[in-house]
Amino acid sequence: MGYVTEKSYSLILLIVMCTSTVSAACDCSKEDELYSIRGIASGLVLDASKPDQIQIQRYTGVPAQLWRFERGTHAGLFRIVNHATGTALSYKDYKDGWYILTVKKASKQEFMININNTITNVETTWNMDVLDNKLRPGTLVGLYVTNGNRAQLFKLQEKYTYTT
Repeated sequence: MGYVTEKSYSLILLIVMCTSTVSAACDCSKEDELYSIRGIASGLVLDASKPDQIQIQRYTGVPAQLWRFERGTHAGLFRIVNHATGTALSYKDYKDGWYILTVKKASKQEFMININNTITNVETTWNMDVLDNKLRPGTLVGLYVTNGNRAQLFKLQEKYTYTT
């Protein structure tokens, strides 16, 4: 009989929590909708103009600032795909205690959109976070341990329908 490690236990909790919280946090049931992901504290949106590093920027509506949500491997989990690059949000380079977000690598990273306005990476169990709580345009976005900081709060908005 196997043992449940701390990391796998966290993943199990995330999946269980996800099924009860995601419907209130994100109506991502339609895969043909585009969203901007806006930092609540800064008012700025995720931008993939530099695919090797996701930044927050003022909203202009360019494709690099628009995202669609593809269903993941379990209920309530999503791949967040950038409209400009066509690749999923991922992470790289563990540095100074956090991971840099990117869309340069085409991977199957899955995220959970939480009712408390956080976006959690399922593999790491860490939240999306604006680096060092610097809430100005051009600041990098990564993954960091859940800490209750306002730099970890995001909302989805400004739906756009697109056709392929």
